[in-house]
Formats: sequence, C-alpha cells, structure tokens
Amino acid sequence: MQATSSDVINVKEPFDDYKIIKDIIEKLISKVARLDNERRRQLQIRNKKKTEATINNENLILKRSRQTIWFKNKYQNILFRKKENERAIKYFRDKYHNNNDFREKQKSRIKKHILVKYHKNINFRVKNNAGASLRILNKYHTNKIFRDKVKTQSNIHILNKYHTNKTFRDKLKTQSSIRILNRYYTNKMFRDKVNAQSNIRILKRYHTNKTFRDKVKAQSNLHVLNKYHTNKAFRDEYKERMNVQVSKKYKFNKTIRLKMIQYALNWYRNNNTLVRKTSRRLYNQRRRILKKYATFQSHKCTLKHNNLYTQNLKEFRKIIREGPDYVCLSCGLALFRNQVVPFVE
Repeated sequence: MQATSSDVINVKEPFDDYKIIKDIIEKLISKVARLDNERRRQLQIRNKKKTEATINNENLILKRSRQTIWFKNKYQNILFRKKENERAIKYFRDKYHNNNDFREKQKSRIKKHILVKYHKNINFRVKNNAGASLRILNKYHTNKIFRDKVKTQSNIHILNKYHTNKTFRDKLKTQSSIRILNRYYTNKMFRDKVNAQSNIRILKRYHTNKTFRDKVKAQSNLHVLNKYHTNKAFRDEYKERMNVQVSKKYKFNKTIRLKMIQYALNWYRNNNTLVRKTSRRLYNQRRRILKKYATFQSHKCTLKHNNLYTQNLKEFRKIIREGPDYVCLSCGLALFRNQVVPFVE
C-alpha cells in the first residue's frame, strides 16, 4: 500500500520536532557540562594557588626568620650596624625627597604621633617646650630676617590687643610704669638720659608754646613764694643771694648804678614833703612812747611777780618751820604738821 503525500507530511512533522528538541537538549547538556567542567577547573586552580601560596608563605616565613636571625647576629657588628644605618637613612632620605606622596604621608604620621605623645606624656611635653624655646631663641639671635619677622608680628599682635582690650591696656600701662620707675631708680645712665630728654622736650615746648610758658612761670612763682614764706633757711638764702646779686650789679654795671641813684633821688624828691616829714616825726614819737610804756609795764609786772614770789616763800618757810617730826600710824613716815591729821582714840 502506497503512502500518500499527506501521510508523509504528517509523519515528517513529528520527526522534525523531535530532532529539534533533541538538538536543544544536547546543546543544554553540553553547555551545562562545559560550565561544570569550568567550575571544576577553576576550583582546581584555586586550590592549587592556595597550596602554592601556603607553601610560599611557609617558605617566606622560613626565609624571613633565617634572615632575621642572620641580621640579628650580623647587627652585633659595629661596622655592619653603622653601614646599615647609613644605608637606611640614605634610602629614607631619597624616598622622602623624591616621592611627594610618601613625604606628605610621613609628615602627617609624624605630626599625629607627636601630638598624641605631646598630650599624653608630661615629660615629653615639658622637654618639647624647652627644646622649642631654645630652638626659637637660637634662630631669633642668629637669623635677622626671622627676628624682624617675629618683631613685626608681635608688634601687630600687641597693638591689636592694646586697642581692643581695655584690661590688657591698663595692665600694660601699669607694668610699663613700674618697669620704667625701677629702671629709673636703679640705672644711672638711663636716669641721666631720661632727664636730658625731658629737659630738652620741656625747653622746646617752653620756647614754642606761649600758653605752656605762662603756665610754667605762674607755677614757678607760686612755688617760690610758698617756699619763701614757709622755709626760713630758703628765705635767708634767697635774701642773701639777691643782696649779693644787687651788689654785684651795682658795683660792676655802671648803667644799673646810675639808674638806682636816679631812682633814689627821684624817690627822695617826690616823697620828702612837709606831710611826709610830719608823718615821720609823729611815727618816731609814737614809737618812743610805745617803747617807754612797754618798759614801764615790764617793770610793773616784774614787781608784781616778785611780791607774789616773796609771799609764797614766806608761807613755805612758815610751814616748814617745824621739821618732819609727825609720824604716820599707817605707813610710819615722818611728815610735816600740815600733812597729818591728829589721831583720836
């Protein structure tokens, strides 16, 4: 029986589907197998690497331990130690100067380490402060640029603080006054210098400022007058000095001598009038009367006091006419008659 075309087509269609499914399954199986093989291979590689790394680490540790032991034994040699230190210093210096990242990292690490040690260790802090002070002082005294820079900065800082902080300003003024006074009283050269400067400054102000000049003159006049009226020694000295000065001027300066003579003549001519003569005569007469009255009063007072003294002396002699023959019963002293009271039993 012959198959028809429709039957052939119907038979071929399931066969093609089966073939497609089979190909897909084979591809999936091969792919899964390939992935599985790859995973196994990767696992073997990893295990191999781990084994190699373990072996390498053990070898490296062994090698390093041998190197450490050798280095320790070798480091006992002074020449080797010195050479090794120089090599390490040179290597570190070259790396520090050539590698910016390493340099910055090293600086930050050192700063951090120093800060931690500074805040935790008191001895290190004290030592570091002392070292920094010495280093700054040495740099200050040896480096002129640094010294000028520090002076400028300190002046600016002090000026800002002086103008903004009243407490600091008052404190600074007090300290400067005390320091200047101490230096003034202990240092003769400084005292002479200050006196010379003050004299020059006062003289300049005196000659340029009329108000100040008038004020100084008034003050000096008041001071001289007060001293003249309160200090007898100064008054006598001033009078003597003025007399000597006037005498010298009168003797050696002809113009002044003539002026004084002319002044005396004019004064005598203007004041030697009849009224003046009468007043002078009355004044002299009054003085004579007062002197005579004062003498009489003095004699009268002397007589009065003399009589009083004589009377008191007579009374005293009358009292002591009888000696101290009266004995006190309580104290046993010998007393006069007027010093005891009769005892009546």
